[in-house]
Amino acid sequence: MNILEKIVQKTKQRLHDEKDYLSLNTLITITENSRTPFDFCALFTNDGLNIISEIKFASPSEGNIAETEPIKTARAYLENGATALSILTEPFFFKGSLNYIVWVRERF
Repeated sequence: MNILEKIVQKTKQRLHDEKDYLSLNTLITITENSRTPFDFCALFTNDGLNIISEIKFASPSEGNIAETEPIKTARAYLENGATALSILTEPFFFKGSLNYIVWVRERF
């Protein structure tokens, strides 16, 4: 089994398990109470360089690649010209978390 197949298999299992404690009704409630999303396309209307910086703390091929500090990482990227952030949420292979999106959105 190659690495992509392993990621898919683990993700399917994780999503199956999460359905036991995070119901569809809960997800609907969360989204209904969320703030309005940013207009992502509007971020890229200028003629300058537009960079989407990726917040990722591990990779399947390299293992750990950075300290797990999503707020510090987001701040550094934004202060140094990132137009937008890509925040990896997959926990097993990339050390991500859905919480990282919540934490970053609360602060920036």
